[in-house]
Amino acid sequence: MEVEDLPNASDPLALAARAPPIRSAATACDIRASTWVTGTGEAGSKGTQPPQLVSGNSQYLPFPDGVFDAVLDGAGIKYYSDKRRALREMLRVVKPGGKVLVTELGMPPEKRPTLRQRLLLLWIPRFREGPPRDAVPSDARDVKLNWDAGETFYALEFRRVPEHGR
Repeated sequence: MEVEDLPNASDPLALAARAPPIRSAATACDIRASTWVTGTGEAGSKGTQPPQLVSGNSQYLPFPDGVFDAVLDGAGIKYYSDKRRALREMLRVVKPGGKVLVTELGMPPEKRPTLRQRLLLLWIPRFREGPPRDAVPSDARDVKLNWDAGETFYALEFRRVPEHGR
């Protein structure tokens, strides 16, 4: 599978729409999964499957170690009470060499807010919180942080250490 990185992406949904169909299984986990309403849409017509929906807490993911090729946390991290624990759990459930990608609205905490950022501060709770760089597990590798052009959306990514000899 080929993956496009998101540096300076102003519209991550547009990037996802251009991506080739994923022909593997996907699992979606949310503490409110029991309230989700889903449809299959075009799943199946392009050889894809709808995601498996699982109810779970990000700080105690209901999966065994090393079962996923990648984990994506989209717009959730700022609401977790224990970000360090949630990131540790994400790293735990990816396979060795697997990637964790955390995307979120936010702003660089060390910079003075732009007009756009000041407006977003009025509408989005916790928008001022920057990326949880200090919460990334110490054994994570290839840690990268990218911002969109307006510095209102970030992508924090890191990998689990690959097994030796592979």
